[in-house]
Amino acid sequence: MSDQAKIGSVISGTMRPQDVIPALLQALLPLDILAYNEFVELAGGSIIRSRKIKPLQLFYDITWEEDDAIFWMVDDVPDLLSELLDMLNDKAPPFCYFGAHEGNGSDFGFWVNIEAVEQAVTDGELLSFSDDLPDEIPENDFIVVNDHGNVSLYHVVRSFETVWEIV
Repeated sequence: MSDQAKIGSVISGTMRPQDVIPALLQALLPLDILAYNEFVELAGGSIIRSRKIKPLQLFYDITWEEDDAIFWMVDDVPDLLSELLDMLNDKAPPFCYFGAHEGNGSDFGFWVNIEAVEQAVTDGELLSFSDDLPDEIPENDFIVVNDHGNVSLYHVVRSFETVWEIV
């Protein structure tokens, strides 16, 4: 993994595969080139099976913006979209998921799973501090919740580093 996924929206305001799939592919590319290539092969294979097209190169030549491009006519598009969502979910930061925002089904991105964070605190997997960083570095990963409700997750190695923050 070259880059870390950032919490927030990747694409919103649309459910059209013609909009969503290219945006999700663009989000996956810096996170995992192998998963990106795996998806491209999977999608290319679907085109070849469905349309009996021989050269895989045709997949790379598709203009995504064209609604009538052969890719969008493949019956497997919903399955391919689901596979792409799963690939991105596998790249989500700790205690996060990739998918539709709880409050907006057409807003796809990386989101914090607050229930998972609360459960981890309850189970002792995460420590929780209010307002400020602890004076001494704890042995476990921890969260800090300030008086405004902002939450930050920290990963402890030798010191601590911010994994994500929501404001």
